[in-house]
Amino acid sequence: MIDFDKYDSFFFDCDGVILDSNKIKTEAFYDIALPYGENIAKDFVEYHKANGGVSRFEKCRYLIEDLVGQSGNQESIDDAVQRFAVLVKERLIKSAEVEGVTQLLQKLKGKRVYVISGGKQEELREVFEIRGLSRFFTAIYGSPSTKYEIIEALKKSEVFQSPIFFGDSKIDYEVASHYQMDFVFIYGVSEFRGWKQYFDNKKVTILQNFSSN
Repeated sequence: MIDFDKYDSFFFDCDGVILDSNKIKTEAFYDIALPYGENIAKDFVEYHKANGGVSRFEKCRYLIEDLVGQSGNQESIDDAVQRFAVLVKERLIKSAEVEGVTQLLQKLKGKRVYVISGGKQEELREVFEIRGLSRFFTAIYGSPSTKYEIIEALKKSEVFQSPIFFGDSKIDYEVASHYQMDFVFIYGVSEFRGWKQYFDNKKVTILQNFSSN
């Protein structure tokens, strides 16, 4: 059981932690890569799943430059990012929430609670506002800044004496570990393959969802 009273700040990834939206984004990444061929689309999905938490900007750059082989083609990268945004926005608004997360957020009212996501910041803020989730958070942050950059910026104005990070990907753990945050891995709808072996010798709390605490 997690003793929430011992923490002064709470960091949440979005996809797979707040919203059940990992599959939505996987399907969208496949769709934007498909015009370049089915093999590239499949390889791109594998890259996406292996790099959960990385921004769409970096993923689309990988698609165009590494998989398609168009180095420096910023126009195609920007086009891929835009096509991805169109596909996911409406689906994010309609996606389910991870079980128990709303109840937890209600308990954390009055505390410092942040979204730290690889999703596009502007899109996240709009979706959370439409869904009525913005009221639970001190601030909502996303790409194009990386999770490291976001926390570095926050550290200049905030003091986090006992932070905790809720995530569903390898990069979430790496960020939490880098900043000496306690980490909770939410596996219920995670696309992180091999997470059992990865966390086998690491000090983390592992939950299927927020109702299982």
